[in-house]
Amino acid sequence: ESKRQFLLHPSKENQSSLDEIDLDGRNISKEIIEKKDGSTEYRWLNAETQESQSKMATFRYLPELDWYVAASFNK
Repeated sequence: ESKRQFLLHPSKENQSSLDEIDLDGRNISKEIIEKKDGSTEYRWLNAETQESQSKMATFRYLPELDWYVAASFNK
């Protein structure tokens, strides 16, 4: 099973994303692992401003490495 660990992230590097839940109660990491490839939209609490922000993530599974590569950005 995948570790769901951030390898490169501005504030969560080397932390697990296992329990990360969006503002609507969705586990985005679980969704990414289930879908393997694609994109998703979600609402996230900005750690600095403590305000809701709309985000989008695009992701792809690399089976030869058992890696999920994802990039997220503000909408």
